[in-house]
Amino acid sequence: MRCVCAVQSTRASWLKHDINTASLQHELDYANHEQRAKMKEFFKQPLFVPQYNISVDEERRLALKRLQAVCSQGFFSVRDFRTNPDKIFAAHELSGFVDGAMVSGARLTHMHNGRECQLRRMCI
Repeated sequence: MRCVCAVQSTRASWLKHDINTASLQHELDYANHEQRAKMKEFFKQPLFVPQYNISVDEERRLALKRLQAVCSQGFFSVRDFRTNPDKIFAAHELSGFVDGAMVSGARLTHMHNGRECQLRRMCI
């Protein structure tokens, strides 16, 4: 019994911390903080809620819909490859956290003024 109490008190102490989470998040998000904050807020809409036990076709359609939604917001532009490549990497990273199929099972292959996207299936 004594051992169980010690484990419980240790676990309870883990939850008590004085870490400044906003500062930690700022350090982990090494660049493009404003863009990342806007994207994180954008991802809170119902379209980005995880869906489980769906068919491959449904998953592809959902990934396309999500990718089109992200691209339509203008979070990044093809010009960013030249001026701010970290912006592209940040968008890719955050999109992957939300839906891996958006960034791995599909490729962003065409951008026109950073707003129109075309999805092409990757051949494996």
